[in-house]
Amino acid sequence: MNAAITTSTVIQRHTAHFPGHPAALTEVRAFVASQLQHHPRAADVVLAASEYATNAVLYSRAGQGPGFDVLLEIAPDSTVRLEVHDPGSAMPSHTDSRPVEERGRGIDIVTTLAHTSGHDDLHGGRRAGGIS
Repeated sequence: MNAAITTSTVIQRHTAHFPGHPAALTEVRAFVASQLQHHPRAADVVLAASEYATNAVLYSRAGQGPGFDVLLEIAPDSTVRLEVHDPGSAMPSHTDSRPVEERGRGIDIVTTLAHTSGHDDLHGGRRAGGIS
């Protein structure tokens, strides 16, 4: 009997909704870490998720009540796609920050960690994400 051999290209997809307050950032990091146990880029993806989620809480309407969503996709080749969807209107931008400032480095950090990253306008919000 001859059997056909197929390769699975199933992508693991994980989503979660988080409230728009700073305490949720710990929950975001735990959610992403739990999905990426033993993944070689887990720490990088957790940090990127934390940066995107922080921006959602601080700079969008997510912090005023509706919250935000996190999407994590893991491909069989270990490629990870991370997205944070929030009800924001302004797109994040790079800002030049002085060494003593606490803000202004998040987008640079994610850009450095991710193979690709970007931001999109969505109907009623925005999406920020990266692929590692």
